[in-house]
Amino acid sequence: MGTVAVLDRLAPRLPDACLVGEPTSLDLAVANRGYAVVEVTLSGRAGHSSQPERGINAVTHLGRLLSAVEARDVALRAAPAHPLAGTGSLLATAASGGSSPFVLAQSARAVIERRTVPGEPSTCALQEVEDILRELHEADDTVQALALESLAREAWEHDAASPAGSALAGELETALTTAGCPPRRVGLPYWVESALWEAAGVPTVVCGPAGGGLHATDEWVDLGQVRAYAGALVPALRSFCGVSRSV
Repeated sequence: MGTVAVLDRLAPRLPDACLVGEPTSLDLAVANRGYAVVEVTLSGRAGHSSQPERGINAVTHLGRLLSAVEARDVALRAAPAHPLAGTGSLLATAASGGSSPFVLAQSARAVIERRTVPGEPSTCALQEVEDILRELHEADDTVQALALESLAREAWEHDAASPAGSALAGELETALTTAGCPPRRVGLPYWVESALWEAAGVPTVVCGPAGGGLHATDEWVDLGQVRAYAGALVPALRSFCGVSRSV
């Protein structure tokens, strides 16, 4: 959300290129996976558990949904992988249903997350979940469900054909190598805001010092790599901007 706000504020005077300082251990990340979150609500009919034939147990249908999601995930992971970002995935990250013992669940809910690789649109998530729900309904017409996409972000791949993007990556690679930290070109399994900058027409490179504990209480960064990173940024950005190193 912060990146969207910054892009809106900067437009129409966007920068020539963007460097995203994610913790890549000083490697150049040139691809990352995207994601989409789909929320599914399953409808049943409440009834006493001693007479289950008089109701529809939404929790039973939830179990079938979770099993089908897992099977789809296995198929995705067996598909040809992107050379840097790996394969897509599909999994449920939250599930709930029912209200009490002895009562068939009237409703159940699942949050399903799809990770995409470059070349896969984020819209595929909702379609895949809807396909699963349709198959479940065809096998048992008591399955009634609604699927809604709540959030999605596209996967990203560095545009090597962009003069500005290639120049920034090249300058940073040279500076890091000179500093004794030659970077690899890698892919990230998680999403970062590089896709938003690239979609806005700003060629992007992702590189930063090593760190961990992301979004946890003890998030940390390697101070030695912070120093190496800062030292490499100065000559890389001066060269990229055409500024003399003596300035």
